[in-house]
Order: sequence, then structure tokens, then C-alpha cells
Amino acid sequence: MDEDSGYDLGFGYDLGEYRLEFLFSRQKADSERLLHKTSEVPNVHVGVDVEGDVTVSSYMLSINKDFSMSIGFTPYVGIGGGLVSINQGQIIVALDELEDAFDVELNADNQEALDGYNERVAAYQLKAGLTKSISQDTELYAEASYTKTSNYKTGTGGQEIKWNGLGMYTARAGLVYKF
Repeated sequence: MDEDSGYDLGFGYDLGEYRLEFLFSRQKADSERLLHKTSEVPNVHVGVDVEGDVTVSSYMLSINKDFSMSIGFTPYVGIGGGLVSINQGQIIVALDELEDAFDVELNADNQEALDGYNERVAAYQLKAGLTKSISQDTELYAEASYTKTSNYKTGTGGQEIKWNGLGMYTARAGLVYKF
């Protein structure tokens, strides 16, 4: 996937050494490549070109632990859980590579349209970052996170796809204002 755009909006409560945080995130991306696990030949995967858009919205509640240091920066780690909404528009799959790999003709126009879907699934998130106070009420932060969803299925019949979850790596930087 090639990310087009995204944003985050969060709020939290500072408990001293720990912080509770709610974060809403939305990312929109273009689907460009799909890895297909074949049923005909075990453990063989074929990459195919695809066209389509996906929007992923996450609603995560996390607890973060701050590690006080005298160097001016405060490192932290966090763990959280929540829901992820995955809205996939129709995907057009180019069948040329699959047809060539298996020496078959799957479709006369060499493409297949997979129906779009909207799924809500459970997810967890791990994160680590640094904050830097720039005033009594304001901090800069930078963090990296990994979010993983539970497994889910989309489509029906010949278009059913079993997804082994969706994993997303994210880098964030921003401003924190304390009320």
C-alpha cells in the first residue's frame, strides 16, 4: 500500500509516571500489490498488481509509562487496544502474473473486480517515543508504533478472502498541550 494521507487526534490524562491516552487515527492509502497464497501449490505465494483505495480508522486506548531522565527528554513506552475500521473500495486485480505463473487463462480481459468491504476488528498497539518540554504547558513528541488487527474475512463464495490481520507501522511527531 502507498499511503496518500492521514491524521491523528488524541487526548489523555496525566497520572504522573503513567498516562492514559485515547487516539483516533485515519489513514488513506492506495492498494498497489496483493500477495496471493495459492491453494493449488502449498506454500507458494504470487504477487499481483491491484488498483483500489483503502481507508483505515483506528480508535485506541493506551497506557503509557514515562521514564524520567535528567537529559531534558522523557522516553516512554505504551501498550493499548481498541477497534480498527477498514473500508476497502472495489479492487481491480490484474491477472496477467497469476495466469503466467500457472500457465492458465483465468479471465478473458485479464482482470477481476473484488467487491469492496467495511470491517471492524479488534486491535492492539505497541509504541515507544520521546517527549521534550518546551514550556510548562507544551511538549514536543516523536513516537513509533505498531498496530495489529485480529484476523478477519471479507467477501463471499469465490471472492472470500481470509486476512491474517492487518499490521501497520506508524511514525508520529507532534505537539502536546496540557490543560
